[in-house]
Amino acid sequence: MKIIIFVRHGRSETNTKYILNTDNDKYPLIERGIEQANALAAQFASVKGINAFYTSPILRALQTAEIVGKKINMRPEVDERLRERFYGNLSNIPFPSFDVLRENYKKEVESGYKGGMEPWDPFQKRLLSFVNSVSSGLTVAVTHYDAILTLLGTVDGKFNDYDYTTKLPTGTSTAIDFENKKILWMGQETIPESFH
Repeated sequence: MKIIIFVRHGRSETNTKYILNTDNDKYPLIERGIEQANALAAQFASVKGINAFYTSPILRALQTAEIVGKKINMRPEVDERLRERFYGNLSNIPFPSFDVLRENYKKEVESGYKGGMEPWDPFQKRLLSFVNSVSSGLTVAVTHYDAILTLLGTVDGKFNDYDYTTKLPTGTSTAIDFENKKILWMGQETIPESFH
């Protein structure tokens, strides 16, 4: 069995101001994000059999992981491969709305990544390198929307490069059974009873 529960970090200014960001030390969790991280921590406190715990190095993910880690008595291991996608010219621009952000994102993809965004295939390869390095059992990894979406795409090809219709809210988890190539759940605030 190789199941990884991917946690999308709690809410931060990147979410409220529609900013694509990959800097390690910017945009901490806002109050709502801290609440989400505490709610996740409460959920994970009763999950049985977690044998490894990883996080992206980016501040909003690291803060989420530290809150969860205290509750499950595990220190998160930082893994660079879990970091947010590199966004090139789209980085650190506050967009006026999510729709405007999505339109700019789509243009970048359709241009063949001419603005410097990390292309889908190398991004997916980086994330699969993480998955392949993880031991069998139950692992928890705190990461970002694009990373989770990309990994869902390795199991189900319907997830693509500018699919912002898939709901993976901040402060939720998504689980993938990589041995059986199966999505167990997506974007849920609660963890199924069978894992407790």
